[in-house]
Amino acid sequence: MTELRNKSKKASAAAERYCRLAAVWPPHPIDSARDYDAAVRAIDPLITRTKLHDGERQYLAAVSAFIESYDREHFAKPATTLPERIEHLLEAEGLSQADLAKVIGKSPSLISDILAGRRSGFTRDQIATLAARFDMDQGYFF
Repeated sequence: MTELRNKSKKASAAAERYCRLAAVWPPHPIDSARDYDAAVRAIDPLITRTKLHDGERQYLAAVSAFIESYDREHFAKPATTLPERIEHLLEAEGLSQADLAKVIGKSPSLISDILAGRRSGFTRDQIATLAARFDMDQGYFF
């Protein structure tokens, strides 16, 4: 019974912290630069902290998801060729060619050849693996 009471108190404290933060900027899809700036200001104090309570962590995750969605829609440079899309993915994910090669179980030279245009692309299995790993549509890798 005591354990249940402690869990209830912890959940209540998390909800209270979340609600306090949500009163400043309620998590919702961002549709303007002004809204984007407000969302960033709302999470700035949380980003710099080394320890967050559950409610703060949940709020940060929710608002960050909306910020990331807005970033992808408004700031991503449209890439038209496979090498450009792969370069963009590597940069966005902070990965090296070797890191990407590990994802598909191949050597870095494969990625280098694709980026240089010496190879036309990935196999269907590699595309399925990449799409699953990066949670993207398979069409991105064709």
